[in-house]
Amino acid sequence: MTRTNYFFRLLFLLVLLKVCKPVSGQDNNDNPVMRERLRSICNSLDTLFFVNRFESVESPCLFMDSADDHYAIVNRKSINSNYRTKLLNDVIDTSGVKCLSNNYAKYLRFRADSTNEEQLTITGSIEITYGYPASGVMQYLCRNRAEGVGDTGFFNRLLRNHGWFKLYPDKDKYVLALVVQDRPYDPMDTAYAFLEITEDYFRSDPHPSYHFIFDRISLAKGDKNNQLSLRFTSTNTRNEMIYYTVMVHNIVKDLSSPDRKKQAYALWLRNYLTNSACIHCDLIYEPALRMNEAFRLPNTRPQPAH
Repeated sequence: MTRTNYFFRLLFLLVLLKVCKPVSGQDNNDNPVMRERLRSICNSLDTLFFVNRFESVESPCLFMDSADDHYAIVNRKSINSNYRTKLLNDVIDTSGVKCLSNNYAKYLRFRADSTNEEQLTITGSIEITYGYPASGVMQYLCRNRAEGVGDTGFFNRLLRNHGWFKLYPDKDKYVLALVVQDRPYDPMDTAYAFLEITEDYFRSDPHPSYHFIFDRISLAKGDKNNQLSLRFTSTNTRNEMIYYTVMVHNIVKDLSSPDRKKQAYALWLRNYLTNSACIHCDLIYEPALRMNEAFRLPNTRPQPAH
């Protein structure tokens, strides 16, 4: 055998060994527990959507148009205006408005296209919405509940970008690779997250809550030293209604507070949610008034999503 032939045979064997290396160093055909967990995760991705909550600068208080919720109505009486000046004089302007618009939510939805039970992977498409202030989200939720169109109807009202994902095992974790393809995103920008599953210990029939935690984000552009961390948690329209009802409760309970600032905030939020232009907002406001004080603190359980 010539030296050249020997070299090519050796190179072929090395390539063959590389290609035939088992995924994650294990044979998953004999692991029914992991395969069943994969099916459960896949079903949850297809039936739930996910929320990321954050705070930002407060936006104006808008009312969705009653005929077409692609449009919103705004006028001076429904915009946050001079309430801070009024408070300096210890006079509450009951026509003022503050509507929780500094609390934002961004939603993510998965659609699994294929599942590989041997490699324990799921691939498919994703849709991720723009960030919406709580004032707008509450109106969408209330109209959605009144119309009875379900989770899909709520999500489809929102502006969103599209992309693809892959969920795969990496040692003791499941890792999500996510790419948003629509502009202004770059297809080279990939976000990575790991999957965490939790249950409420104090419930007799707990439902698992799924969390995608983006603890590192790879960007093709910009300052690569930036470290971003995001959490998306599984939810549905029922849990979102509960979340915002609790949020409203923890403010409107101060309608008779001796603290003038808290009282003013409660009055302004009441004025916003009881305005005739806020279609069906009573579906959140009235339960918030009736809520028991045992529910004072929001976000203390995996459900509703936090």
